[in-house]
Amino acid sequence: MTSTYIAKYAFHGNATQSQLTFPANASIVARDGQDGKPWYWGNYNGRDGWFPPNYVQKVGQGQGGVSGMPQGGGMPQGHGMGMQQQMAGAKFASSVPQKQHPQPRQSGINMNVGMQQQQQQQRMQPQG
Repeated sequence: MTSTYIAKYAFHGNATQSQLTFPANASIVARDGQDGKPWYWGNYNGRDGWFPPNYVQKVGQGQGGVSGMPQGGGMPQGHGMGMQQQMAGAKFASSVPQKQHPQPRQSGINMNVGMQQQQQQQRMQPQG
């Protein structure tokens, strides 16, 4: 089965990544069962491709004005930028382990010297 979505905002997808491009108020048909997914697969104007679900409103759902459009004309952050521009500015945590730097040397001090001196002093003490 399929559902119809109305675009709340224009989306300029990357064709090499099979993303749709559509204007605001476009009618997009998508297969059911995609709720909660980060991208939906659908069809607009005879072309199949991926689109972000936060740019659309399922027909018959939600509150708002005509065609499910929200009142007030709110726009998502980054609207007007292409997806590549948005991703270029995004910050991601590194998944590559950071190189472990060796601990600094103790500036030439032999830590065993103190133990050797302590052992010599113990041997010199009269046993009793």
